[in-house]
Parts: sequence; structure tokens; C-alpha cells
Amino acid sequence: MRGIRARLRDAVREELVGALRVLRLDAAHPSGHIPGEAYDRVVLYFALHRIPEERRRHALREAYRVARPGGRIVVVDYHCPDASFPLRAAIRALLRVFRPAALELWRCDVAHWLPRSILDREVRKETLCGGLFQKLVIAA
Repeated sequence: MRGIRARLRDAVREELVGALRVLRLDAAHPSGHIPGEAYDRVVLYFALHRIPEERRRHALREAYRVARPGGRIVVVDYHCPDASFPLRAAIRALLRVFRPAALELWRCDVAHWLPRSILDREVRKETLCGGLFQKLVIAA
């Protein structure tokens, strides 16, 4: 498992350059006001599947709002693995019990929840570990 975690960390780390200021918020229920265009990078790391489905579009819109023009929004979360992925059925059974909301990301692409204001932006998608995880980099 350490190898998978390291690969996911590296996938995010390559998007983060320079000094970091980390601010942890509840994307489903943001508290307080963050000024618009305040951050060069906004990262949702295994957060999207934890946000109620009806609030995901709002969370992505908020991420876009606080990202500076020319910045990036980085989303790392679950993804439906390739049909050839040997543990696909076992992972699905585990997620059904322990992370049922993650299966929503198996059924719908993250683009499904992108607000219209983001749809015209460049979106780079990469899958990792046989397609079990995904990284999206959205230009702000």
C-alpha cells in the first residue's frame, strides 16, 4: 500500500510548486469567507467523494472562485478502474461497504459536477494504479 500512497502523493506534489500555505476547509460547508483569486493552487485530495453529491458542483465552483487566474485546481480521487484491473470486483465490494460515495465516481466522471464556468477551461486528466484513482488538473 505504501507504493500506492507514494505515487498519489507524487502525483499531487508535481502540481505544487514553491512555498505552500495550507488551509484546510470543509468544502461541503465552507465556513468564513475566502477572498476570490487568493490561491495559485487549490487541491481537493480525496475530498470530492466525501462531499454529498448535491454539493459537489458548489465545492468545485468554490475551488475555481478562490483560484487565481493562471493557477490550477487539482482533484485526486477514486475512479472506475479498467476492466482488466485484477482487483476491480474486490475493490468494488470494499467500497460498497466502507466508501459507498466513492462508487459515484465510478459511475460519473468528475466533469459531470464541473460548473459551467469551468467547462471551457483546460482540464488534464490522468489515471493511476490501473485506473483506480484519478488526478484532474483544471486551469483557473
